[in-house]
Amino acid sequence: MSEVVVEELVRLQRDHGWTLNIPVGDTQLHWVADRRDAESSLYSEQQLDSLAAGSDGWWYRTRNRIIHDALSACRISGALWDVGSGVGAVAVYLHRQGREVVAVEPGSGGAQVSARLGVASFRATLNELTLPDNALDAVGMFDVLEHIRDRTALLGEVKRVLKPGGHLVLTLPALRALWSASDVSAGHFLRYSKRSIRRELESAGFTVIRARYFFVLTVVPLFILRALPYRFGRGPAISDEELVAKDIGFIGRIASRVEMLWARVGLVGSSLLVVARSNDSVR
Repeated sequence: MSEVVVEELVRLQRDHGWTLNIPVGDTQLHWVADRRDAESSLYSEQQLDSLAAGSDGWWYRTRNRIIHDALSACRISGALWDVGSGVGAVAVYLHRQGREVVAVEPGSGGAQVSARLGVASFRATLNELTLPDNALDAVGMFDVLEHIRDRTALLGEVKRVLKPGGHLVLTLPALRALWSASDVSAGHFLRYSKRSIRRELESAGFTVIRARYFFVLTVVPLFILRALPYRFGRGPAISDEELVAKDIGFIGRIASRVEMLWARVGLVGSSLLVVARSNDSVR
């Protein structure tokens, strides 16, 4: 664990009276909930293994770079708490880029993977950490919010733990027209638009300062190969492995460059990047 992350945890103990159930030290993985199951995870252990195996595909690499650029552009300082971090696909990348990250993942498999790869990782939900009020600089949830039934409660907890003016960074699946069996099997409750996420965040006490679509190149393939078959009662014609997890070499590098440029405009895409700031008032 890096010294800066240790300092972050010590700061929470010193300045806010937050108590860990184990001492802060060199341990990578912190068990903060007395649970032996992974039922609170967004994914099964089998799905987590699959995510870990495919997290170096072109889609994941591109998303990570877009997130990193957004964090840099907004000058987000301090540790980023990655809530629902899974196997650490984002957290590990950001950590290797020199950004301080704390992973929060209720599934034991995912937390162990990210810890093994060098990221300070809590096996817990955000609620179970019982973090202090107004304590964190930044929270990230990367393709997480769409899995949550009670999103109002989760956003309320994020609002509570963020400092006034602290940042919430999100990536989300976008465009209702792309809804398919893959969304159902992934446990999604919805796909977002700029309008719908802005309304949801403003209601929770946030101000959206950036909302842009990305992954324009996947819109047509997703519609033809997933959304249309779903509407006609058939399964998807393309798997996640083929679409997002695969390393497609030179073509993937070109696609990634196109997407990086497009993300600066973000008029349409199968995903959304959103950066919001916590309003001064505490809900």
